[in-house]
Amino acid sequence: MPGGALFELAVTHNEGGWDCDESPEEFGQAFMLPPQFESERSHIMGQLEPIEV
Repeated sequence: MPGGALFELAVTHNEGGWDCDESPEEFGQAFMLPPQFESERSHIMGQLEPIEV
């Protein structure tokens, strides 16, 4: 990122933890957003820098 930092936020709650929206085998395959931010997906994705592995 331009500021030199990239953060990931994950929470654990009564309905599940890290695997509440994807299985452990699928981790890292898709950019997951909470439902309330899905309408902003294209804007959010447009702000991210490409990642090369």
